[in-house]
Amino acid sequence: MSTVLVLNMGMKSIRSIIFTDKGQKLSSAALPLQSAINDKRVEQNPSEWWEKAIAVMGQSLKDARIKHIDAMTVTSSASCLVCAKPDGEPIGGCIMVSDKRAELEAKEISEMPSFAPVGESTGLKMSSSLLLPKILWIKKHDHEAFDKTAYFMTPNDYLIYRFSGNVLTDYLNAAKYHYDVATGKYPEMLLKDLEIPVTKLPPVKNIGDDAGELLPEIADRLGIERARASS
Repeated sequence: MSTVLVLNMGMKSIRSIIFTDKGQKLSSAALPLQSAINDKRVEQNPSEWWEKAIAVMGQSLKDARIKHIDAMTVTSSASCLVCAKPDGEPIGGCIMVSDKRAELEAKEISEMPSFAPVGESTGLKMSSSLLLPKILWIKKHDHEAFDKTAYFMTPNDYLIYRFSGNVLTDYLNAAKYHYDVATGKYPEMLLKDLEIPVTKLPPVKNIGDDAGELLPEIADRLGIERARASS
């Protein structure tokens, strides 16, 4: 029997569900997540995600009475921004999709000449809910955090990084940076004008691509054999 663990993180909770390869649910566990809301700001704590991810995964594995999973995947809300150091430690809170503090930055980007061809090719209007305005807001208002950030990530990218040590995203998440799926490229000219290094954005993989093995120390913490992770 093959098993798949799905770690799903919504706006209000994080849960772990284990299925067989036939689609039978073996177990599930969930914990609530807290949001900090203040005026236009909506944030969550990535460190809380991480500790609760380990907790719900451990509980679901215990309830399923298994010591091995063949694969796992991580899903989460889109267009939320995590700033991460090279070792995966988060810098500050995650700016959630409903956060509105980057409205002026979104307007500024939308009026830049280098955005016009990007908006036309991607068909995506600029909005404070997207990721480039959020990054620009950090660059303007917390330059120290911007400089310390090795990678800008979405929540599932961040969790996969913590699980596998590999930096990647999928094209649906990348589209929130105005990545052009047709050409397979980030908007390099726009990023240059914004002075946002493209190296801070994660490489783009296809949905379901192999994201690498579960790190041995994480497998040991969960009491399981190594597993593969996918985006």
